Amino acid sequence: MPARVLRAWEHGRFELVVSEHLVSELAGVLARPKFADSITGADVDRVLELLRKATLLPDRPASARLTEDTDDDYLAALAETSGAAFLVTGDRALGRRTSSTVAVVTPRDFLEQLG
Repeated sequence: MPARVLRAWEHGRFELVVSEHLVSELAGVLARPKFADSITGADVDRVLELLRKATLLPDRPASARLTEDTDDDYLAALAETSGAAFLVTGDRALGRRTSSTVAVVTPRDFLEQLG
């Protein structure tokens, strides 16, 4: 499903906003053994290169606690400061944030919203 979201972005269906912290975190996640059968190292490199071509915003610390997991506060802050309508994630805990005007949706739900 995340690959379909990436393809939709490549086709100009929406604007993608990322930060270097987000790209670095994703690199670490995709390097985990559980993803070894799903994505090759070359494909990970391609995805990370593509993401760095998106709207890359500077990392800003959250001014307040925004999520249950303080390590995710930067994601909520990034979404809010960029004016994003959606924060697309498979992390259910992000949906239980303490403050946000941004809808937190799964990749599947986001693709349904795109139509």
